[in-house]
Amino acid sequence: MWFFCSLHKRLISIWNPETIKNGAVPKSQMKKPLNLNTMWKCLKCNEKVEDQFDVCWNCGCDRSGNSALDQEEKSALKEIKSEIALEDSRSKYPALRTIAGVYSLFAFIVGLLAIISGAIYLLKAGESGLILAIAIVIIGALVVLGLLALSESIKVLIDIEYNTRQKPKSKSR
Repeated sequence: MWFFCSLHKRLISIWNPETIKNGAVPKSQMKKPLNLNTMWKCLKCNEKVEDQFDVCWNCGCDRSGNSALDQEEKSALKEIKSEIALEDSRSKYPALRTIAGVYSLFAFIVGLLAIISGAIYLLKAGESGLILAIAIVIIGALVVLGLLALSESIKVLIDIEYNTRQKPKSKSR
């Protein structure tokens, strides 16, 4: 704690304009902070690019609008962009993905309990309880199917959302 307090005081004294005037820190040693807000606009795709880069991250053109990439590099850029988009889609909606996983787990547990309950009822009731044991297993199977359908529906909705945000590969009329 003491170290951080003294470091904080030292930084304040360094960046204090009065300290600079008095010559405690020569102006030549002072570095200006990087300005990350300076950007240039790509002439081809109108995407904003940080000033530190000479090539547009979106289309691969240089500052003058000419393509800085050959065909192989362009295809590699498209592949990288699609992989990034896929990773972004997989990280979206973690709560919904968790809920879908819980429904799948719950379906497994219900199915297991239905089979165990049907088997126990069949053993205790004998042949007279065969119909009821089968009914328990069938109802359990239907509940399992419903829970799995709900889980998969959530996943499908997430995938639909991802697909609607993708740019079309080819324009059809």
